[in-house]
Amino acid sequence: LTEFISQLSKELQFIHSDIEQRLQLNFSAKPKITADKFCLHTILSNLLDNALFYGVNTASVNVQIAQSTTHSTITVCNALTTPLSEQQLDAIFDPLYQLDSSRTNNQRHGLGLTIVKSLCNLNHFTISAENKPELRLALILTLPN
Repeated sequence: LTEFISQLSKELQFIHSDIEQRLQLNFSAKPKITADKFCLHTILSNLLDNALFYGVNTASVNVQIAQSTTHSTITVCNALTTPLSEQQLDAIFDPLYQLDSSRTNNQRHGLGLTIVKSLCNLNHFTISAENKPELRLALILTLPN
């Protein structure tokens, strides 16, 4: 999983030229999981791309992997200018949802996290969003072992 995410970050360099400076990988474990490679690639690509695109562009994006006996958790955390409300956190995975007018972009359509949620449901993964201290947003992906 750690090698998979490292390779994925290299693939995203063509979109985010500053990815090497901003992406902070924190792998306390090197879990091996069994998952559909296409689905996992799509999920993680969307999570990383969104964190880099929508996060404060001078702040790091942190990726952490933790593993227990029952599951592996990948947390992607980026900086925000203001915390999200509970309503925004609940709606973040809804189709066509964009947080505010500053996120409206002709190149972005509000479907990425909806696709992530659908693929998670299909693969029996869970995905959630929560505010963290210091104006950070965490997207938490949980995969069964």
